[in-house]
Amino acid sequence: FGLLGKLIENVPGMTYKEYMNQNFWEPLGISSEEMTFDHDPSSSSSNTTNTFAQGHQDRFSVLTAVFWLLTSRELWDTSSGKWARFQKNLAMNGPSYGGCIASATGYAKLLQDFLLALDGNDQSSKLFSTMAAKDLIEPQYAAGSSDHDEKKNLLPSTIGGWNRGQLQLGASSTHHTYFAKPGGGPGFSSNIRIYPDAKIATVYLCNKTEVSEGPIHSLSDILDKNFLE
Repeated sequence: FGLLGKLIENVPGMTYKEYMNQNFWEPLGISSEEMTFDHDPSSSSSNTTNTFAQGHQDRFSVLTAVFWLLTSRELWDTSSGKWARFQKNLAMNGPSYGGCIASATGYAKLLQDFLLALDGNDQSSKLFSTMAAKDLIEPQYAAGSSDHDEKKNLLPSTIGGWNRGQLQLGASSTHHTYFAKPGGGPGFSSNIRIYPDAKIATVYLCNKTEVSEGPIHSLSDILDKNFLE
């Protein structure tokens, strides 16, 4: 991701931050309070101090002990009760790799535009063509497979790196196929899901570190059923 960020900077002759603002955030009307690269709370132009949540992690855990030994003290804020807290101006690995912080409303604008393209509305989407949107969720098949109709050859991730799964509704046989992109880092976990057939997308952002994707997927399963049932 860091290398790709540098390539983007070299081609248009602008910084990665400037490129993203000009070509992604501004066309979609995403404000700096919804997505931003400005992590400096002391900056007069920064809106992140009060707008975005602070990352937390279980204070008394093996994971926190490991993080404490392997990371700089500048990463940490003062603890509060059972929680270890991370600095609000945390930027992990540069702008193109964990450097942008965002709100659910910012993601909603991005996903709404993606759904327009996925549904064939090229002219309405500001960022994506229908072909590009479909390519991101194109299925992958096992290497050497000659018959793509066989389910045994279908891999759990798409060409665009999204996880593919199904959400069953209640005790019925009704289910919805989704494409998900879970993520996270110190103090945060997240999950984005796209349900092409239902033409909806959901995003959940939690300010707590998770070791695995299981908890955020379980949360998505429970809450997404409210939109689909």
